[in-house]
Amino acid sequence: MNSKKLLFFIFTSFISSFAFSQVGGNNTYEFLNLPISARVTALGGNLISTRDNDLNVSLSNPALLTDSMNNNVALSYINYFGDINYGYAAYAKKINKIGTVSGGIQYLNYGTFIRADEAGTIDGTFGANEMSFNVSYARTILDSNLTVGATVKTIYSHLESYTSLGSALDLGAVYVMPSRGFTLAAVIKNTGRQWKPYVPGNRENLPILKNGILLIKTLQIQF
Repeated sequence: MNSKKLLFFIFTSFISSFAFSQVGGNNTYEFLNLPISARVTALGGNLISTRDNDLNVSLSNPALLTDSMNNNVALSYINYFGDINYGYAAYAKKINKIGTVSGGIQYLNYGTFIRADEAGTIDGTFGANEMSFNVSYARTILDSNLTVGATVKTIYSHLESYTSLGSALDLGAVYVMPSRGFTLAAVIKNTGRQWKPYVPGNRENLPILKNGILLIKTLQIQF
């Protein structure tokens, strides 16, 4: 009896995923997790493993920033419900022997609100908006199979007469084996700190998002 056993496990269109996120409303800067393109939104706002030349997806996972996005520009505008509008703009550049970098801005405008006191007396209007200035970097290693990336965010929020400042970091990785249809991706988003809270002494948490996905079309395992 041959001591070596050859076992083949074939999984066709097999998808498994795991995700964790904090409950909405318990954190500040929630706008950071809004999907910013029609493609990402159509796929449930969770597109962290598709490595192609779409610069928009690099906001979901910085490791999706690739050399093929050199000199690409991304522009998105969403007319949300009510008077709310948000959008995204970015530009990517390949730097030889270093990797690919991009700079972008993500914003959310809540529109105009009526200011009134507890008795209902109107005293003008006020606005509210938030934005994040992003710088991303990614590099492909291991014979182009593995890409790692990071995004640094500087965040500004203005709600009526209250302002807040913060910073956040996204870390991501994507491993691809095209010959076997295998993709493994993971990302941690919005780890950081609110440096200037809206109310002194009342610092809030950022909307940390941890996500990963494993895509396997055909996998052969040999023992």
